[in-house]
Formats: sequence, C-alpha cells, structure tokens
Amino acid sequence: MRKELVEQVILAFGAPVFPAVSALEGPAWIRLAGLTSFCDWIASASEFFPYGRTPSVTYLKQAAQLAAAALDKIGWQPRTALWEGPLPIAFAEVFAGRLPRPLQSAAAQLAEGASRPSLLLVEVPTGEGKTEAALHAHLILQKRFGHRGMYVALPTRATGNAMFSRTRAFLESCAMRSGAAPRLTDLQLQHGAALLNAEYADLKSLRDVSYEDGPGEALRVSSWFSHRKRAFLSEYGVGTVDQMLMGVIRSKHHFVRLWGLTNRTVVLDEVHAYDSYTGSLLAQLVRWLAALGSSAVIMSATLPRALREELLQAYGDRGGRLAPYPRVTRVDAQGTESLHVEARPLPIIRLNPAPSAPAELAELALRRLGSGGCLAIILNTVQRAQEVYLALRNLAAALPEPTELLLFHARFPGTDRQRLEEQVLRRFGPAAPAAGTRPPRAILVATQVAEQSLDLDFDGMITDLAPIDLLLQRAGRLHRHRENDPRPRLLREAQLQVAYLEQDPKNPDLGYSGLIYPSYLLWRTWWELQGRTSLKLPDDLETLIDAVYSQGLPESSPAWLGPLLRTSWQEYEAEKADYKRAAAYSWIAGPEKFVNSDPPAQLGDWGGAEAALCSTEEHLSTRLVRPSVQAVLLHSSAGHLSLDPEGRVAVDPSRKPSWDQAVSIYGRMVTLGRSAAVKGLRGVEVPAGWTDHPLLGGCKVLTLVGGSAQVGQLKISLDPELGVVYGDLV
Repeated sequence: MRKELVEQVILAFGAPVFPAVSALEGPAWIRLAGLTSFCDWIASASEFFPYGRTPSVTYLKQAAQLAAAALDKIGWQPRTALWEGPLPIAFAEVFAGRLPRPLQSAAAQLAEGASRPSLLLVEVPTGEGKTEAALHAHLILQKRFGHRGMYVALPTRATGNAMFSRTRAFLESCAMRSGAAPRLTDLQLQHGAALLNAEYADLKSLRDVSYEDGPGEALRVSSWFSHRKRAFLSEYGVGTVDQMLMGVIRSKHHFVRLWGLTNRTVVLDEVHAYDSYTGSLLAQLVRWLAALGSSAVIMSATLPRALREELLQAYGDRGGRLAPYPRVTRVDAQGTESLHVEARPLPIIRLNPAPSAPAELAELALRRLGSGGCLAIILNTVQRAQEVYLALRNLAAALPEPTELLLFHARFPGTDRQRLEEQVLRRFGPAAPAAGTRPPRAILVATQVAEQSLDLDFDGMITDLAPIDLLLQRAGRLHRHRENDPRPRLLREAQLQVAYLEQDPKNPDLGYSGLIYPSYLLWRTWWELQGRTSLKLPDDLETLIDAVYSQGLPESSPAWLGPLLRTSWQEYEAEKADYKRAAAYSWIAGPEKFVNSDPPAQLGDWGGAEAALCSTEEHLSTRLVRPSVQAVLLHSSAGHLSLDPEGRVAVDPSRKPSWDQAVSIYGRMVTLGRSAAVKGLRGVEVPAGWTDHPLLGGCKVLTLVGGSAQVGQLKISLDPELGVVYGDLV
C-alpha cells in the first residue's frame, strides 16, 4: 500500500517512472525527513486544508491551490538573492561608502574564488570587522551558489541580542541599496528568551499579520516560523549556537533543524568559547554543513590549534598550509587556500598583578579611575562579582566625585538582565561617545557575559586570571575604539591588571576559578605570563595560545608548580577524553555513515534501553554544564502571589495565562545552578497552569517572602541591585 501511494503521488506530479533508488545517502535522508515534517505541519492545519473536501478528479488541482495559499500565508516566498546587483559586490556599496579593511578584502577575495560552497575560517584580533566581513561574504556566496539565507550563531543570549540588531540593520540596508525588487525578508531571533528582546518583540508585533505590508518595508517576523521547531526554516536567523547544535544531537525533530540549515550561509562567531564536548559537536555540525551544500564562516580571535584543525578537517581540509596569523582560510572542493592579513597595530597593553581580595580590588579600581574614565572589572563567578560590587559601593559612597557603578551577570531575572545588557551597550558601546551616553566616571563589574561579542570599550581593566584565550578576549575590550580621542590621564596607557597573577609558593591559590575552568589551563596561563610586563597584540596572540594549549608539560617550571601542573594535566586530559566520548554518544551519525545502513537508527530513532534517554532533550545537551533549574521568582504578599514586591501584578499559577501574561511571567525566570537549590527544587512540580505552556512548561515557582526564600539549608534572595543572592552576602 505504501508503494502504491508513493507511485500515485509521483504519477500525479508527472514523473514518468518510479525512481530506481536502492540507497539514500545521509544528506538525502535529512532532506526527505525535513521536507516531510514541513509538509505535514502545513497540511495538517485545518485553517489551511479544511476538512470535508470530497475526493474528485479536481482534488489535486484544488489541493495545489490551497497549498500555494498556505505557503503565502506562512511567508514561504520564492527565494531570491538578497543583493540583486552583479558580482563583484563592492564592500563600500554594501556598507555606506566605508572602505574595506584588509580582512574584509581578503574574505571577499576568497569567497569570490570559491569553486563550490566553502568554509571560511577567520582568525584575526578583536575589532578588525569580522562581522562585516562575514555579512559581505554571505552576499557573495549567496550570489555564486544560490544560498537561500543565513544563520548567525553566538555563544550567549546577550551576544545573540547584540548581533540581532546588527543583522537587522544589515538586511534593511541591503533592501535599500541593492536595487532588488521590494520583498519582505523573514528574520528570527532564536534563543530561549527571544520574546524578552524589545526589538524582536516590536518587529514581531508589527510584521506578524500578513505579507501585504506597506511599500518600502524590508523585514518581518512570521509567527509560523517563530515556533521553536520551525525557526530554522526561516531565511534569516540570529541566535545561540545551542539552537543549531540541536540539529546534530539525538533530539526530537533534529532533522528539521538540519534541513533548515541546508543551502545556507552559517556564521559561527567566538568559537573559542566552547569546551571539548561542544567543540566536538561543532565539528560534527560542520561535517553536515559541507554535505548539505551550505557554506560556513567561522570566526575567532583566539582559536586553539587542536580545535582549528578539527573544524578545518570536518569541512574537508586535508592538511593545507596556513598563512601566518592573522589570516583567513578557505576550504572547498579545490583544496585549502590561506591568506595573511594585516591587522591594525593595537596599543601595547601593560600587564600588572591585581589583588584578589574584593575590598583591595575595589580600592585599586577607584585609585585607577582617578578623576574620570570607564573601567571594567571582569570576574569568574557571580558571587565574586557581587562581593566586589558591594565593596565598591561602600567605598564610592565616601568619595566626593560621583561614580556610576553597574553590575552585570547572568543571575538576574530575564527582564532585569535584558535591561542591564541594553544599559551596558548604551554606556560603553562604540556609539556612546557620539550619543553622549558614555559616563564621565564609571565602573562596570561583570562576569563572562561581557567577555566576547559585545562591542564594548573601556579605558582600563582589571580581571581574574582565566585561560589565555579568554584573558586575551577580555583584553580586546581595552582601548578598543576612539583612536583619536584622548583617554583620561591616569588611564591613557592601556593596562590589564590580573588577580591571582601573584602567587605564594607555599600556598598557591586560584580562588573559585578552578571550579569554572580546568586548573591546568589556569596554571599554564599563569606560567606563560610570568616575566611578561606587556602584551603586544596581535603579535603575541597565537604564540601564547599555542604555548598554553600545546600537548605536554612545559620544559621548566618552579619546583612548587611542577606537581600542580602534572596532576592538573592528567585531570585535563582525562576530562577531554570523557567529553569526546560523551559528544560521540550524543550526536547523530555523520553524513558518510548512512549508505547501506538502517537510516532510522542513524537518525537517532533507537530502541531498547537507550530509547528513553535519547528521546528527551533534557538528557542530551549541547553543552556539558552542571545541573540547573529554571525558577520563576514570585513575591508573596497577603496570601497572594505577584510579579512585583508591591503586589500590583498578581499571578495565579494554577490557571493558564494569556500569551502576554506568560511573557511577563517568563521575564521573572532565573536559572539557578547552586547544587542545594537544584536539589531542593527538583521535587517541586511545575504549576498546573504552566505544564503545557511553550514558555513556562519547564519553570517552577520559587516563592519569596520579604524578598527571600529558604530552599533546604540555602537562603535565596532577590536584590534589585545584586540579582539573585545565595546565603547572607548582603
């Protein structure tokens, strides 16, 4: 019966014979599975295909008309190139007369010379215009190979939000400058808190009705594509890398995500930010992108050699020679070509130690600030950031000069975190001086959320010791812009001050950083920085990274450091091996392993004891992180629950909220990772009104009385300045 139905469909569409296919390769299975789900989602919607139609000789014609109307309604339009003009596409024409930097010229040259969809690996220091190079390369690759759109993947929600604004501006600019016939381009923001982004929410509300908008409109956010399982079917998207990696792990509908990435340009930024587990998943994704005819632009300022080689080989590199750093490398069917690019010389960064104790670190920061300037303090844990912020607040209150203090980390409820992120960009972003929003005297205390992708500029910086690639990323926010604008007197020289750079051999200490990063990388970074009084970028960048991430132990080190290095090296190597094995277990088979095999098994539809594990996304993750729980913080007052301490916005978790109410509730969600909090809330049920809700289905309620709650032996408080606080910090 199945065979007969297939034959009837083929005959109805005019195919002369049943295709003689004995085996399908991996890419064909992904296309078939993705297309089938896409068609089923549309065809099973009664608003598109109403029940009660009578089969007749005109049935196919009527169904085709309904299908065309359905595709129009959801916004699936014929694909045309974003830029209508001929090749070559001048950089200055795309970016309002700006002349290309050497990086941007080299990326365009390699994209224009590609024989087939390609991988471009961009390795240059921060601030060289990697994003513009990737966007320009997409226009070229799309014109050459017919790519239907682009997805830009970032490591965090904050970086995704910032890139969404830049991508939106790019798409709107192309619509105005390319001479293309007016058409609406769909753009999706793809991460768990997308609806908390005001720009995305506004665009969605304005463009969510139909495609018949007014003349001159360029963008829209289609509600059909906004569904989390369908977002990758949109032409253009910006979001976290996790959303994309769900396509190569054995999660539900992963093949829809992969099919959505087929024949697109995929931009991966800040790829150094991932551990061996996620890096292995990235390599598996790159294999699939090559097999599915997609181009990839991978960008990093600080890429360790092992990850570089793994990514290049995944796309098809067979050991081509690379140009000296900074460089752009292309891998395509013809082989590997690599170009060295000149990077603008950055000011020499003076390297000095900083105290690790919060009070002493705060005193140093205020001394460095002197009579003015903007200083960043980047710390490795939220609690440490809160402690330093409190110390600064106490000291700054006694100073005659007003000092603006900002605290930015991931343990704020979603709406607060979004507000802080926008405030940080407004205060310290590249447009702040011209807009008059850069404060005359300010200190930002932040965690890793300010480490990468956010385009920030500081006059001075103090940081915790971190693995060398991440430390250099932080340094990239120091004297980043304003080349012709003099810095404050005490901060005129770029200076990076590093806590834990001074060690007592009798009592070596990394603080809590060893719980965040591999201890081996921290000690090896410490050793490579000994004796250095300055950093010269980009000259020192690759040398330092290769030294820290090289195989084996350094030839010489102090007697006290040797045992620490050997022990932590063994732990690091064992952890990497475990990560590799875990990634190989989590991912679907590679595209080359489908031929003459059982496709459902290769796609992850496994039976037996593994079925329960592999069928739930909570057991398969794109990152290996400690267990956490999502909790909505509600205030209890006079027996009622509310979103605010004053009790103005009441919430009844037993009732299903409207969509707008759900968005407001979700805005008070915070992810709690402290083991006592996870253990204490594990047995708490999701409220009855939220169980099946797409936003709130995984959220539990944490009731605050007087601003705090007791979970087992752990006190959890919500402070308007500090965010979520564990214990009695205040």
